[in-house]
Amino acid sequence: MPDIGLIIVDPGHFHAARVQQQMYANVSPRVHVYAPLGPDLLDYLNRIARFNSRAERLTRWEVEAHASADFLDRMRHERPGNVAIFSGRNRGKIDRITTALEAGLHVLADKPIIIRPEDLPALEAALRLAAERRLVLCDMPLRDYRDPDPLASRRPRGVWGPDARERRRAGRGGDQCAPPLQRGRRHAQPSAGLVFRSRGAG
Repeated sequence: MPDIGLIIVDPGHFHAARVQQQMYANVSPRVHVYAPLGPDLLDYLNRIARFNSRAERLTRWEVEAHASADFLDRMRHERPGNVAIFSGRNRGKIDRITTALEAGLHVLADKPIIIRPEDLPALEAALRLAAERRLVLCDMPLRDYRDPDPLASRRPRGVWGPDARERRRAGRGGDQCAPPLQRGRRHAQPSAGLVFRSRGAG
């Protein structure tokens, strides 16, 4: 059984879909996305539907969307996976990352994680929390990816966790976390392999 379950948190950039451009042996095809109902969520769902319906390198993601105003609280309490992915929404991103770490989730986040100098203490606190709980806090470099199974075979560069210092000292650390989004594909409606759930804040 796959040992990694992905949770996409309020995708604000197409980087969120990059991780799902291909399938991975150790990642569950069932992915949960928590976000408010809006154009960014629909854009993410469209991209995954495109991956699931393209002619080449077909994927089989089963995305369950939880759309509500209290999406972050729902994610924290339901925790249907063990890796949370954050993209865009740079202002306040570190607070959401901390929420995921406090819930016991590993975190992949695109750059930048913080954009204001006054957020440095919050970043330092998040790094300490990840180390204390033996969780991975990793950025997602955006260069081309050549590895056929990157999540399964490599530890990504930029990992902050209990063994990060030893890996850097040894000159290891892997490369990227995810492949790039493939462009030039036709637009598809968010239907292939997707389950949509919506509810109000109450």
